[in-house]
Amino acid sequence: MLITDLLKDNNISFEELGCILKISEGINYTSDKLDDYIKLEKKGFIRIIIDNQSNFIYKLKPKALELLSIEQEISNTINNPVSISPNIYFEEFWNTYPSHDGYGQFKRTRSLKANKEGCNNKYNQYIKSGIKHGDIIKALEFEIEDRKKSNSMKFMKNSLTWLNQKEWEVVNEMIEKDEDTKDDWTTQLS
Repeated sequence: MLITDLLKDNNISFEELGCILKISEGINYTSDKLDDYIKLEKKGFIRIIIDNQSNFIYKLKPKALELLSIEQEISNTINNPVSISPNIYFEEFWNTYPSHDGYGQFKRTRSLKANKEGCNNKYNQYIKSGIKHGDIIKALEFEIEDRKKSNSMKFMKNSLTWLNQKEWEVVNEMIEKDEDTKDDWTTQLS
């Protein structure tokens, strides 16, 4: 059985399988994937719960757990340490990465997606080396939101440069420092 057969048999897309994999790894949703999560709930793969703070919580149903075990079996039969999942992960990275630097009232000046094949190779190389997909996506989503808030999308690196320079490491350090200072009341004095 191939991964495409698995998807076809279960009537789900690569994107939806990527969402199930994200939930299984404990990665929170992104608003651009909400439609996929809603489709998965309608198909009986997940349950969406909204907590008291209006946060979405996703629970995998037995149907999704069975799908994950079959996906893992397929991955284990392939004599490739990466399996199919990194391709799904790369597609999520590629779809999350902004196409251009335009945002809001600021006009588009250049494309940010560059050399998809080169990015795919580099991304899969990182995944093979043990770098977590969730760390990369978390950093990318944080940087995009941060740049939108500060109107600095024009300074975002193109996708291949972002990967080559391992920008997620820098951004994840920023996230950690930001989280450390949230609990420090002395940083809120000014």
